Order: sequence, then structure tokens, then C-alpha cells
Amino acid sequence: MRSRKEKDSDFFFEYMLDKEGRLKSMLWCDAQSRRDYQDYGDVVVFDSTYKMNRYGMPFIPFVGVNNHRCTTVFACAIVSDETEGTYVWLLETFLKANCQVKPKSVITDGDASMIRAIRTVLSDIFHRLCSWHVEKNMQRHLYHKSFMEFKSLIYYATSRANFEKRWNAFIVR
Repeated sequence: MRSRKEKDSDFFFEYMLDKEGRLKSMLWCDAQSRRDYQDYGDVVVFDSTYKMNRYGMPFIPFVGVNNHRCTTVFACAIVSDETEGTYVWLLETFLKANCQVKPKSVITDGDASMIRAIRTVLSDIFHRLCSWHVEKNMQRHLYHKSFMEFKSLIYYATSRANFEKRWNAFIVR
């Protein structure tokens, strides 16, 4: 990472070591990712479900969508644990990498530690749950007919009022 930083002064990385001097967490982003965040960082997806790598540490990409509707990576991180403290450090470091510019909204998988960290660091932004994770969770708990109705509800509500009306009818059943 240091050699990348020497070649590209806009490359950013920061890491945290544990008491034994081993890597605990690291976040990095290159110059293009930082520029993309400035242009397209209104909504950030922050997902910790990618757990496979050769170090046995969860991989956490920070991604968004650009003006061509293509996924763009704003930063990447690896962590040794998924505690609230680690997520607070990640979010604070992500903001540091991006001149303290906050997104307007963050979408996550619903991890409880992540939610608490967002409330601490990004308390003034909208937090939403990823529809894919919500859908997978509901698929495990609803019968097929109810699940299809649920999908229709979350994907095809035309307004907030329409959603709330349909949601109230759905939960009464």
C-alpha cells in the first residue's frame, strides 16, 4: 500500500493494528474511486457479506452507481471482526478518505453492529436495508403466495402512501 501511495499521492489507505501488532482493519481507495465518490456518492452500499479471502477476514466493499447505471467502487476494506467499534472506525476512515463528505443514504445488509455504527457516525443520513437481503429473509419465513405478494409490495409501490396502505393490509393477514 505504501508503494501505491508513493506512485499516486491521491491513493488513500489507513489501517489499525491489534495489541499484538497484527492487522485488525484496513480501508483503501484509489484516486479514481475518490473522484467517483465525489460525483456519485449520494447512495453508498456498505456490505459485509463477502467473507471469503485468503486471510480469513471479511471483505467490505463500499460501492455505488454512476451516471451510466454501472457499479462503481468507492473504497474497499478488510476487517478481523464485525463489531460496532470496527464499523465505527471504518465509517470514520471512509469519511476521512473523502474529505468528510457524507452520503445522503446508506444501504446495508442489516447487521446489528453495522446499524449501531451508522447511528453513531452517520446519524443524519437515511439508512435503508438492502432489498436482496430483505427478500432472502422473507423467503425463509413466508409461504410462496405471501412471498410473491411481499415482493410486489416492496418493488411496485408507486408512492409512500400506497406502500403504507398495502403494507398495513399485508401485515393484518
